Amino acid sequence: TDTESRYRSSIWGIYAKSSARNTSHEEIQFSVNRFGSVYTLDARTELLAGAGGVYYTNTEQDIVVTETNVDTLEFLEISCSRNGKLLTLRQDEDYEVQASDTDAGWKQYVYRIPGRNFTEEGTYVLMIYSEDRAENASDNQTKGKKIEFVMDRTAPSILLSGLEDGGQYRENSREITLDIQDNVQISEVAVKINGTVSVYSASEVQNQDGRMTLTAEGANQWQTISVTALDAAGNQSELEEIKFLLTPDLLVQFFMDRSLFLRIWTGVLLVWAGAWALFLRQKRLLLFKR
Repeated sequence: TDTESRYRSSIWGIYAKSSARNTSHEEIQFSVNRFGSVYTLDARTELLAGAGGVYYTNTEQDIVVTETNVDTLEFLEISCSRNGKLLTLRQDEDYEVQASDTDAGWKQYVYRIPGRNFTEEGTYVLMIYSEDRAENASDNQTKGKKIEFVMDRTAPSILLSGLEDGGQYRENSREITLDIQDNVQISEVAVKINGTVSVYSASEVQNQDGRMTLTAEGANQWQTISVTALDAAGNQSELEEIKFLLTPDLLVQFFMDRSLFLRIWTGVLLVWAGAWALFLRQKRLLLFKR
């Protein structure tokens, strides 16, 4: 048939010419193997590196793949590429293989590739190649099971220009520039101004090459801004809250600047105290002269 299968068949030989009407029975087991192996990923591997997987990770994990074939494998090899650099993995050192038979007589090979092979940052691609007794050569990529993922442990960088912590600006509005970069892929950016959060998607950030321009409006009070950036692997960076005063009103600037306000009032009190002390001294001198 057109389907790979394992058959158990009985062939009867009937020798009618024998006067004793003797018969013989022989059982032959054979397989039809036209298409080689089939590859399946376990649930965690599928979630990371499968067709609909998350693709990015910041935590190493075991990769588990099952190869199923009608026949016994005569040769197998696993290679791993990181950022294009190819390495052939060593059985029982870099990975383990567990072979078994199914109830239907098929051969299964479970490959477990420990997470210690994926500690360095980069793009990983795994290739499993095998040859069976029917001389079929198979690999996971040609069978539609490409195993590829990115290991990323580096958090995004956040640079803010246009504002300083504690800065005061005599303006109606002010332009703020955010430069947010990641070594692989930004997921989202959240900007919190005065308690109101605006979230920007990966595409919005990418369309601006990571450089976002915002406008802060003036207010008769101190304002705050903080920024959080998350990448596709789950790494997060935070720009701590910055406090700033943005208003064209000089009196507001004066009264909102506590340090300046205190310094001025301290000076006034010192002048008043000095004047009062001088007044008392002069008064004592006048009384003494009398």
